[in-house]
Amino acid sequence: MSVNTQNIYHLNVNFGLRVSGVEKSAVLRHQVLREQYHSRMLTMLYNPKLANYFQLAGVEQTEYANMFDFFQESLYLEKNRIVTIEDVFPQEYYQAVQQSNNIDYRIYHNENYIAYLRVFPNQSIEYINYFDETPRKTERHLYDCRGFLSLRRVLDSNNQSMAEFYYSPEGKIKLERYFDQEKEVYYQYYGENQTHYLKGDQALQTLFFELFLKDDDIVVLDGSKSFGEVLVNSSFGGKIISVLHSKHYIGYDPKNDLNSSNKTTLENLERIYKVITASELQRQDVIERFHNPEQVVTIPVGVRTEVAKNQIVINTDEPIKIGVVARYSVEKRLDHAIRAFSLVHQVYPNSELHLYGFSDARDNFTTQRELVQLAKSLNVYSAVKFRGYITDLTKEYQQMHIKLLTSLYEGFCLAILEAISRGIPTVAYDIKYGPSDMIDDDRSGYLVENGNYEQLADRILQLIDDPNCYQDFSNQAYQKAKEFSKESILELWQTILPKKSIN
Repeated sequence: MSVNTQNIYHLNVNFGLRVSGVEKSAVLRHQVLREQYHSRMLTMLYNPKLANYFQLAGVEQTEYANMFDFFQESLYLEKNRIVTIEDVFPQEYYQAVQQSNNIDYRIYHNENYIAYLRVFPNQSIEYINYFDETPRKTERHLYDCRGFLSLRRVLDSNNQSMAEFYYSPEGKIKLERYFDQEKEVYYQYYGENQTHYLKGDQALQTLFFELFLKDDDIVVLDGSKSFGEVLVNSSFGGKIISVLHSKHYIGYDPKNDLNSSNKTTLENLERIYKVITASELQRQDVIERFHNPEQVVTIPVGVRTEVAKNQIVINTDEPIKIGVVARYSVEKRLDHAIRAFSLVHQVYPNSELHLYGFSDARDNFTTQRELVQLAKSLNVYSAVKFRGYITDLTKEYQQMHIKLLTSLYEGFCLAILEAISRGIPTVAYDIKYGPSDMIDDDRSGYLVENGNYEQLADRILQLIDDPNCYQDFSNQAYQKAKEFSKESILELWQTILPKKSIN
């Protein structure tokens, strides 16, 4: 098998236990390309749990890089360690009192309370908070999940950071971060041959790109506003590929002002090698606006899940499960899903609406509270299940009859692909962008007039009313998903990636 010699980095802000559609699609892309290319995930924010989170997503340590790991010389560690409580607080001098949750400890020295710590599941220290005699928290030490002291943070009387010291696995300070009285940020990086003095986060990011990236590398930019701006304005001489994960404009007209996520790249197309849209309809809108047909390529951001087709059937004597996979946020219009479901529930009282997603903290969780109140006012609260964020939805999909999408806008909607990959018919608003690429209307699912939740309910009822029709739609949905196979997506990427390779 030939493997390309160039590095392909998928640039994202961060990666955690809860992943967004953007982060999930980036991992899927990496997993497609890594068999043929030197592909790596690349993140920018400090995250001492990053190795654990990527491992859960099926990404090994050699398959990702992080800006702070680079500066701390902790990229690609060969072996993880364990830092025990005894290593930091020997029993002959200190007393560690385990708390009721079994992962937290209070540390005493000569009966004086001096620290509070937490351990990872493997009993390696996760963090330590140090206290003075007041007791006031004076320092916070964060340990990398791979087993070393990573960050020492010095706190002021208001519990705010005054200075931060980032360590290598060998215990050397490699990076310092300071804040002045105006909260300006300064860095001091101890490089191999010189010390760098930097003002501001963007200066640090620029230095990272210039030191870490090589001019034959390829960076796939996943719509990060701040990091994209730094990368575009840096001296990086390699190729930048910009992926549009959602609509690229504000509001509903493609001629409107560009949104913040894509503004930098689309206004600097001379620095961009290719622009990737997830749907052909968006490609046409971008070309119409920027007149760059050779630069814009349609490549779906999702990959078909290699699973067997659901064998579930419609039986009106048993619970009928309708699912929505989306954040509890305004733009997902889950109130439309509940209103449509209330009409279905009047006909089929055994139907259930399951909402999978995490609450939106941006509005102080107001949206979720309003959704709960709406379900109660429509007398369907007992049948509407607020399931929250579930990392692995495999079992849920196996029991799902119909998938529902009510968003104001999407870029592709991975949840539709996950559903049709299992033969689950989807009823969706016909919005920009994505649903029409994955749903053949009146064959594998239904595309409904945008905002018409009564029509949404009618289409759901059509599927439930006719079990034979439901099975036909299920079969067609499963076949449609094959258009998004791993092999198909790889072929599309190969049309724009370099051909040079080694055996």
